[in-house]
Amino acid sequence: MNEEMGLAQQGANRQPTVREVVELLKQGVKPEELAEYGIPDEIIQAAMQMLTQSMQAPQENQGLANTVMKPVQEGVM
Repeated sequence: MNEEMGLAQQGANRQPTVREVVELLKQGVKPEELAEYGIPDEIIQAAMQMLTQSMQAPQENQGLANTVMKPVQEGVM
């Protein structure tokens, strides 16, 4: 919790980046808490969207496993 307090204190001078807010969300800080510290809703929303997108499973033909495995499977069959 000290980390987000430090972030809020810095907020008077500069706004945190979306990536910084993503890290706080990963650590369990609630969006409501971030808003209480003065972080703009736009940054919180962008961070939540980025976090959601990063948690979605890669679609077919994406990701390292598909890149490596498909040529091998095609060569075997």
